[in-house]
Amino acid sequence: MKIKIIDLLNKIANNEEVPEKIMFDEWLYIYNEREKTYYDEEDRTLWQSYNFKILTDEAKIIEEPKKIEKISWREKESLAGNLMANEKQEILARRTEKLKSSLNELIDEINNLKEK
Repeated sequence: MKIKIIDLLNKIANNEEVPEKIMFDEWLYIYNEREKTYYDEEDRTLWQSYNFKILTDEAKIIEEPKKIEKISWREKESLAGNLMANEKQEILARRTEKLKSSLNELIDEINNLKEK
């Protein structure tokens, strides 16, 4: 996955989420949240190393593998017992949303693996 330098700058300027690690011009840069900039292993910022004439250049996003969390239901959200019908519907709606979110994570992960 790649991102244009100009898009990266816009994300930083707008306080949007940015990739933690990128590869640009054969150098690995890691984002420093506090300073809102990228540093390489020699403590140079991306902006010190980059020629700002071509903002459409692309940096490769380095993605860390992340574990997909197992689904678990809270004990207090048991559907058994003396719950009213609307309470049961609310619990089912939350569980359905959790399942949907987990399935979407799996689909994204499978699609990323297919791209590689």
